Amino acid sequence: MTGRVLPFSIISCVLLLGTGCSSIMSHSGPYQGYYSGVRTNADMIKSGDMGWAMTPLLALDIPLSAVADTLLLPYDMYRSGQSQDAVSPHERIKAAEAEKIASGQLPPENISGKTAEQLTQNL
Repeated sequence: MTGRVLPFSIISCVLLLGTGCSSIMSHSGPYQGYYSGVRTNADMIKSGDMGWAMTPLLALDIPLSAVADTLLLPYDMYRSGQSQDAVSPHERIKAAEAEKIASGQLPPENISGKTAEQLTQNL
């Protein structure tokens, strides 16, 4: 009996940790609507830009993202009044980094290897 508990708990932990990667990623940015993780997976599969290794992983993530999106529905309802045009955390970091380069607080060639012009080009 105890010989079966360890493999079961290891498999359960791995499945729990891998739950809904797209859901978690889509909820870290601006509001994208309900079931954004499932929609992200489906859009990435439909785009055809994914390689042969990524497509099956995305297909496996769809039911896991559906569970995570269902659990996050109250949070989505709370955020439903927010604009989808809000700036993502990634964009805020890029803008802050560009400001520091412009003010001379960071060298022109930063950690990402991009020059100040490259960082401010898309702002």
